Amino acid sequence: IYSISSGVGLNVINDLIGLQRSTYVSVGYDYQKDFKWGKMSVGLSAGIIQTSLDGSQLQAPDGNYTGEVNHNDDYLPSTLQQGIAPDVSLGIYVNSDKYFAGVSANHLLFSSASINAPTRDVKLNFAREIMVMGGYDFKLSKGVHCMPSALIKTDLKKVQLDIGANL
Repeated sequence: IYSISSGVGLNVINDLIGLQRSTYVSVGYDYQKDFKWGKMSVGLSAGIIQTSLDGSQLQAPDGNYTGEVNHNDDYLPSTLQQGIAPDVSLGIYVNSDKYFAGVSANHLLFSSASINAPTRDVKLNFAREIMVMGGYDFKLSKGVHCMPSALIKTDLKKVQLDIGANL
């Protein structure tokens, strides 16, 4: 939306890991502002996460699977179970002809979706993820540039560092 230096969007992600499926649906808004030193963008998205776990496809070591599914585990559902949780993400990005930098956070609400298990509700948690990135364009000679960059990702328990360079 050029008249107000903004953008809007719809994001849909369908993620299948083993027997757990998570579908993320969110609406995003981004505001951009030009400065003498470059440009800054701030984005916010809000939506829902729908997650499901098909317990009928699981087999626990102590389970009984003759006839009905009985995992003998209070945390494993015996049928397909679904839950919904709210989700919010935020990011800031700055860039110019020489550099770029940004920080973003997903799952700001520490969202969790409840699914029914035999004797209790089980919460599937969506951990907060924080990402920080940056890069700088070094001029090595006429027509030759090198832009190293780094991306740090963390869930506040583990940290992953990705580094790279464009020449």
